[in-house]
Amino acid sequence: MNNDLLLQSIIDLKNDFEESVATVSSMLDNLNKFSRQVRSLRRYIRQETLELAQENIQYIEKKFIKFSQNISMIKDHLDKPTPTLEFVEKMQEEKDRYFDLIRTQMNIVGSIVTSLDFQSPSFSHSVYTMAGKYTGKIIGTINDYKREGRLDNQTLEKWYLKNYVDAVTKFNIHAYATNCGMAAFSTILNFIIMEKLMGKTVMMGNNVYHENKKLITKYFGDRVISVDELDTGRIIKLIQKQKPGVIFFDSLCNTKQINVPNLGAIINFLVNEYHHDLYLVIDNTCLSSTFQPFKMIQWRNKKLRLLLLESLLKYLQFGSDRVNAGMIIAYGKNTEKLMEYREHLGTNISDASVYAIPFLGRNIFEQRLKRFNRNAYLLSSYLQSYVESKKTAIAEVIYPGLPNHPSYSWTKEMPFQGSFFTLNFHRPSIRMYKKFIEMAVLKAAKKKVNISGGTSFGFNSCRVYLTALRIGNAEPFVRISVGTETRLQLTKLMEVFTETIDDLS
Repeated sequence: MNNDLLLQSIIDLKNDFEESVATVSSMLDNLNKFSRQVRSLRRYIRQETLELAQENIQYIEKKFIKFSQNISMIKDHLDKPTPTLEFVEKMQEEKDRYFDLIRTQMNIVGSIVTSLDFQSPSFSHSVYTMAGKYTGKIIGTINDYKREGRLDNQTLEKWYLKNYVDAVTKFNIHAYATNCGMAAFSTILNFIIMEKLMGKTVMMGNNVYHENKKLITKYFGDRVISVDELDTGRIIKLIQKQKPGVIFFDSLCNTKQINVPNLGAIINFLVNEYHHDLYLVIDNTCLSSTFQPFKMIQWRNKKLRLLLLESLLKYLQFGSDRVNAGMIIAYGKNTEKLMEYREHLGTNISDASVYAIPFLGRNIFEQRLKRFNRNAYLLSSYLQSYVESKKTAIAEVIYPGLPNHPSYSWTKEMPFQGSFFTLNFHRPSIRMYKKFIEMAVLKAAKKKVNISGGTSFGFNSCRVYLTALRIGNAEPFVRISVGTETRLQLTKLMEVFTETIDDLS
């Protein structure tokens, strides 16, 4: 076994355990804060109820403290000067084991922290409060209905805005948490429609997320101008000619070709040369914190408003995939009205979900994204070289970080090019796609490599999925989403997929 491979895997494992410790610390912070709040409520809530709340806190707190202690002991063992294959494999299993244990308790933390609250908290009381931890902070007709949002969601919003958004100043940048990524988009769409902001035309990238695309085309119909995300020159000419009121793009498209628009060039044009009212809506789910457009536009063009949305189910839950959550970050005139639309549409995030999301620092988060990027690049480039070297059923591997991708001239400069790639088959068919997925999972099982057949991305282990099968407005394709596998685990993934490709051919 290559010693460099083992040493790199040890570095990977150290980072993984650091992430686990930080996740535990975040959950403990939530519990400790709630414990202090419980102690302050003795005058307002029955003593028996408060005692039960403390018992629940202490019960789950002990579990997390034990997790932290055990992980710290494991981390101390990772400093062996000459790690063996058996040792690395054992540590990989320990990492996965503790991740599973921690993950199963995160929603319990959310439930405990909100256990004394009512969804319709009281702003006054004669004997006992019905406001839980927010007793004394509820104002009638202002924040006395959790669906409308004010207090729990602000915990997440303030943290996200502080840690994950870059700007010259955060003044006049608004953060609004929602109950999923689609809720974020539908809130923005309803805001645009009801405020009549669309103008005569609406521009949309051909490869925006298929559910968003369906909503856009259903409502705007003939007003929609669809554009190829890769044709930057034509996009700019059409903007000049058609003067759209709204433009919709994905910063990295979750479609077969994984188009990546040159948003740097487009935004530069909009800021410096476009002088008409415009709302630029960007779904930033696939690039997350690695794409920061606010510092590109702030104070430079008052007619340009930026609405950024992200599904927090993908990357920001660090693979736990426990709760639906989304985020809107908005800048510009009238964008503060999004809070009112979220209220009326009922798209606010649930209170318990806020506390089941680990609040980890951006350095740990982007360390995780770097792992995704490394794994996606190494696996996709290895498979691309493999299919170029011999006749196989696969014509091409599509990943924005590879030179064969049409956007490579600008994506090669990006710090993150995504965590998934797609396969282009010589003879594409649904039958062939399904066969590939079935064979890959079976081969992985024989080699004891963790691969799942399933949707989404951002997990700790690899997923393979037949995407867009029944949506009607996009071509079905096979997507491989890498996990945060160690360097050693990645070599086994390479074996699984090359053997699958050979047998399929």
